Amino acid sequence: MKSQHPDLDTVYLYPSFSTVDFGFFRLLGPGLGNLMLPWARCQVAAEQGQGLLLSSTWPQLKVGPWIRREPDKRSYVRHFKREPGSISGTRKTQILLTGKRISEEAAVPTTKRPAVRLFSGPGRGFEDFSDSREFIRKRLLSISRQEHVPTDLSAPYVAVHVRLGDFASDPNRAALEQGESNLRLPVSWYIEALASVARGPFRKLPVWLVSDGEPAELEPLVRTGAEVKVRSSALYDLWFLANAELVVASASSFSAWACFLGGQPAIWPSSQVPPGVFLWPNDGQLTVLE
Repeated sequence: MKSQHPDLDTVYLYPSFSTVDFGFFRLLGPGLGNLMLPWARCQVAAEQGQGLLLSSTWPQLKVGPWIRREPDKRSYVRHFKREPGSISGTRKTQILLTGKRISEEAAVPTTKRPAVRLFSGPGRGFEDFSDSREFIRKRLLSISRQEHVPTDLSAPYVAVHVRLGDFASDPNRAALEQGESNLRLPVSWYIEALASVARGPFRKLPVWLVSDGEPAELEPLVRTGAEVKVRSSALYDLWFLANAELVVASASSFSAWACFLGGQPAIWPSSQVPPGVFLWPNDGQLTVLE
């Protein structure tokens, strides 16, 4: 994409996901939901003509999922295609090695070296790009490899995101009520949410559980009539959630992304609703449960 401003022709935009980044592979880094926050800001900046886009480096190696023996190792290998119009390959590597790296907010330095503006961290979350929902959805869909996008979604359904994995347990809900993140919701909360679904307009739809939990952890929810969706990949799960008629969300950025992309009604814990995800009055009903 050509910059709209001649003085920005040597400014490059790059979503920096990890400190250790080789341009084609990374070490460590957050999960997919948190990676997509700087990615989205970078895509919007490129669309606005603020610079030339360098292709994102999605593949990563994380030790934690291997130690915990999680089924999803969060490597994101072959999840995504190159962004249309982005610079990749040896040219991208050369720019990253020789360019002057600047932060997202920094002024462009007066230097003959190309400037590489790095987009990193959560920023202000979805508030940074809440008015670009449709562009971001189309952009993400355009780079999602076909095998990670559900195709047989003709029948409507309710999707429940039960995030467990590395989230810390908080059975007394105290930390959750204070708005702390990376905490599991109690199973009792999901049961209350499904009871609410059973009383509402979506009561006749099948209910699918999307989760990284073990079968024994999900058994109380299965007894309510919900079925467990067999895990394919994080990206597949994200699109499956995003295409549901109703989402019962966990307190996670992954759930937030599903609701942001889908724009459908959702049930959230009252202290965990992320700003910028629900755009009134364009979205459907937002229900919060204590």
